[in-house]
Amino acid sequence: MKRNLIITGILLLVLAGMYMLWQQQTDYDWRETYDDSTSDPYATSILQRLLGNYAAAEELTLIDESVAAQLPKGSGANYVLIG
Repeated sequence: MKRNLIITGILLLVLAGMYMLWQQQTDYDWRETYDDSTSDPYATSILQRLLGNYAAAEELTLIDESVAAQLPKGSGANYVLIG
């Protein structure tokens, strides 16, 4: 009888732990959006924050239009293109 009570207690603890882990899971959006406002796997929020800290003395510019039309020619600057 005591053995059955111990096994039942252990089983309830395992089930309670599994339920807590199941409730804690978050769903990620695995589409390639390159959106900087979310923290999904293909989002660029972390990269934007790192580049902003790296180039703190200079301005970080996000370009949403044609790259050839936006970048100055012969400026000697470094560019990171995503997308």
